[in-house]
Amino acid sequence: MRPLLPVFVVDIDVTIADPSHREGLLVPHCVTCGVPEPEIAACCGEAEMKIPQQCWDDFISADLVALDPPVKEAQRVLNYLFSVNATVLFVTGRNETLRPATIGWLQKHFEIPRSYNFMDLYMRSLTEMHTPASIYKRSQVERVVKEHPWVPLVFFEDDPFVQRLYAEYGLVFHGPECWAAMCPPGACPSNETAWRK
Repeated sequence: MRPLLPVFVVDIDVTIADPSHREGLLVPHCVTCGVPEPEIAACCGEAEMKIPQQCWDDFISADLVALDPPVKEAQRVLNYLFSVNATVLFVTGRNETLRPATIGWLQKHFEIPRSYNFMDLYMRSLTEMHTPASIYKRSQVERVVKEHPWVPLVFFEDDPFVQRLYAEYGLVFHGPECWAAMCPPGACPSNETAWRK
């Protein structure tokens, strides 16, 4: 019997897309008076700070998401997986309003085959926007397990809560750091001359 090839389940933000240029938009504000954290001296003195929804909405705007640079090492590994027709699924916390921007970003930065089914891009519905990532992603991984029974799963994820969840279903790699240690054929530097010295 031929061994089953794994299904690769890949997160997007932080894991393969670098959103650091957007992080300055996530500014905590006083829950009571609404003063942003940098202006804390003008605050009412209430201790609870929270990032307001408007900051999150700005953070995930389609225009800014489209500007995220890819994680270069992730590009190398995923392009290899696509070249050997591996099954690659994207499970992201992004919501459906970002589907066109996300598909455009993936097509721009990765060598995704024309035959790729973007139904393999799992995104939050608008009713799941405020569901914690670990709960939302559990429902998605259970869907993946139903669609790919008996197939080993390999996950690439940056969120430690989601990593613990995924560990119940398969092998988990911590992104984005994991990509640098992976060498597709022909991509690893050779150190052969070192042993000859």
